[in-house]
Amino acid sequence: MRNRSSSRLLPWVLALTCVLLVDGTRASAQVADDREDIEITVFTGISIDSFAAQELRKYINKDDSGDVREQLVAGFDFSYRINKPKSRNMPVFWLYGETVHGVRSGEANCEGENQTTELCETARLEPAADPNAPLAIFRKATTLEAFFGLRAELVNLRSADDPGAAPKLYVKGQLGLLTVAGRGGDVVDMHHGGVGVLLTRGPFRDSYFEIGYGTNGLFLDNPRRWKVDGFLSMGPDDAAVRPFAQMTVDADFKDGPDSIQSYFGFDIDVRKIWK
Repeated sequence: MRNRSSSRLLPWVLALTCVLLVDGTRASAQVADDREDIEITVFTGISIDSFAAQELRKYINKDDSGDVREQLVAGFDFSYRINKPKSRNMPVFWLYGETVHGVRSGEANCEGENQTTELCETARLEPAADPNAPLAIFRKATTLEAFFGLRAELVNLRSADDPGAAPKLYVKGQLGLLTVAGRGGDVVDMHHGGVGVLLTRGPFRDSYFEIGYGTNGLFLDNPRRWKVDGFLSMGPDDAAVRPFAQMTVDADFKDGPDSIQSYFGFDIDVRKIWK
């Protein structure tokens, strides 16, 4: 019980740490920010997905653990700057959202009324299947994800006269929903809070590194998990099309399953294409 209570406090500890960092860096000057108040991009590419589980006896199709799968992925992102800071020390708030059409890996409950779902029946057809196991691993299942959140960019990590990438420290809270074809049941909840560093200008604009903690309903035994997300965007500031690479790690750092996803593709700035 104590461990569960502590894990619920972790996102708040991350946020408090960032606030203390801001108080300690009030002297840093505001770096010019030429981003638009509304940014909309569409993206397409490929995803490389891996799913690894330790307690294989729980799964009908245990041979599916550890495989790497590739698939096309597409979606769009939007962000809206809520406020215009009146001083160099004020945080900047952004509303943002994202949809992802692609594939995912995870766990499906195959007990009770879920025994007849498409994913569970497919898992039992595999040669090494254990029909008495309670869970099934699903791979390359068609998914639709939607994320919405609030990001607060708290402080510039470099001074205004530095011509570099203008990194900013931020915290965010994010709500997410996901549907999996053939899994049965309700939509999957995927929520987390995080802290990270975002580059706001230069050839690597919009690149970031983030660490967070939250829940992921795709993992039935240990839904409370750590999130590590690294995103690299490349190209001139005024480019309408920019290549990107991203890696996400979803792990509980226990005996439960973990997932690693890599994405490679292109971001297309809708406003610049429209112009």
